[in-house]
Amino acid sequence: MEILFVISYFFPAWAYGGPGKLVRELARTLSDRGFRLAIYSTDAFDLKRRRKEIDNKLLKKEKYKIYFFRTINNRFSYYSKFFLSPGLVLTAAAEIGKFDLVHLHEFFTGNVAIITFLAVLFKIPYIISAHGTLDSYRIKHRNFGKKIFMIFFGKRIIKNSAGFVAATVEETEEYKLLGVPAAKIHHIPNGIDLKEFDNMPGKNIFKKKHNISAGEKVLLYLGRIHKLKGLRHLVEAMPLISSQIDCRLVVAGSDDGYQEELIKLVKKNKISNVVFPGLIQGKEKLQLYRDSDVFVYPSLSEGFSLAVLEAAAAGLPLVITYGCKFPQVAEYNAGYIVSAKAESLASAVIKILKDEKKRKSMGRSAGKMIKNDYSITVMAKRLAGLYKNIS
Repeated sequence: MEILFVISYFFPAWAYGGPGKLVRELARTLSDRGFRLAIYSTDAFDLKRRRKEIDNKLLKKEKYKIYFFRTINNRFSYYSKFFLSPGLVLTAAAEIGKFDLVHLHEFFTGNVAIITFLAVLFKIPYIISAHGTLDSYRIKHRNFGKKIFMIFFGKRIIKNSAGFVAATVEETEEYKLLGVPAAKIHHIPNGIDLKEFDNMPGKNIFKKKHNISAGEKVLLYLGRIHKLKGLRHLVEAMPLISSQIDCRLVVAGSDDGYQEELIKLVKKNKISNVVFPGLIQGKEKLQLYRDSDVFVYPSLSEGFSLAVLEAAAAGLPLVITYGCKFPQVAEYNAGYIVSAKAESLASAVIKILKDEKKRKSMGRSAGKMIKNDYSITVMAKRLAGLYKNIS
């Protein structure tokens, strides 16, 4: 079966979040299952630059084919998250007829508006994974451009689709609110490659690099540093936590326009135990997970965070907010789900860090949760069944 993936940013373009990595791991796993995959993406990388050849070094041995096309304006694409690539859509116009199915991993883009039109024209079924972009909180706060998109393209895209993939039960309900028929919605949770966590490094490597003492407890946030992630509340929780526990907060990830404001907040409140190490990848990321004691994700609204899955796979207990839409954390007793308030976050973190037996038990439960329900192998198997049913 010939499948076309469309995503406007791709691994390792961390400035745009986790979907680029998810799609890469999914493509690798589906290719191993015998699917013939092509991926159309753009050269969007981050605010400062476009994708370069060096960014593709890790993709050289992949079984799927991937093509990068120039997006119209890099800065505009970064700030608006609206991608349009003439080369991509022209290639799709010439090649789309050879595919059995198109899987679009975005919604509010010019590429999607045109490719869905082409798919209908050539009678190729398409499905959409919105990856949280149709979240009700984001829809409520969407900008004027997205309102126009919904009026002129959104209803047509929904009507002609063969299906929508929802990563969470909540996303299923959000699709319904937008008029997607229930029969078209398929709940398939995201997954991660568990092999990445087979050989964890030794203790205290990250701590030594960043002058964190071996005895300090480490609270970890890893992800995009964006206002929507609720990091203000986590920083404000630190004085409450520090009054009872010797600890350090590590806020790691690419700056999405909010880090400077956070640093000002830290200085204003005279908080001395917050570290901003920047984007952490590869072996150093595993070292960071190994040296952390609890993972905190205070997001106000989330599609389905890969960072939470990775932290759980690394055996960390979780403190997440209701905005993360991940009730399984409570069901597995893998951590706490709380409101996005400093007091609530602090209370949950203190409960975990003051009880080492509880902390280890929750960490084991988190790892079990990922192995049972959120491996990339399970996700690929479910998607493979969906592809065959639709095509």
